[in-house]
Amino acid sequence: MTPAITQASAGLQRAISAALDIPFHREDQDAIYAVGRFLYEQQQAARAAEVFRLLALVAPERCRSWTALAACHEALGDVDRARDLYRLALEVAEQDDHRATAAVYKARLDLDNDEGDAARLALETCDPTECPDQDALREVMRRLRGGGS
Repeated sequence: MTPAITQASAGLQRAISAALDIPFHREDQDAIYAVGRFLYEQQQAARAAEVFRLLALVAPERCRSWTALAACHEALGDVDRARDLYRLALEVAEQDDHRATAAVYKARLDLDNDEGDAARLALETCDPTECPDQDALREVMRRLRGGGS
């Protein structure tokens, strides 16, 4: 993240914490993520996106914040925004267990847009075999080898 984004994020986080008179800790971030994930799994991507947007505001340095928000936009059919958010997930400072998912999902969307080089670059940012969605990984690898859409 750029210094300006980091500074703005820190200011926003302080403002939110002051407004609520509590700091946002990892446990708070985990609780926000759990609510968003529940909504997403209930096929409520629009509502989940609202929750994950909050998570991205309070934890912009975490890959999972952006990956989760990207997945919602993908489910809502906003694939351009989803690709941008997956790319952002790969650029944040703190990488977590969502990095491989972001890379594989971004690569899949890149391939949908006939951008094989961008897909390869996304996969080079991590070890894609760590992606829990092995079906998506197999699909991406097949398509990169020329196995079609």
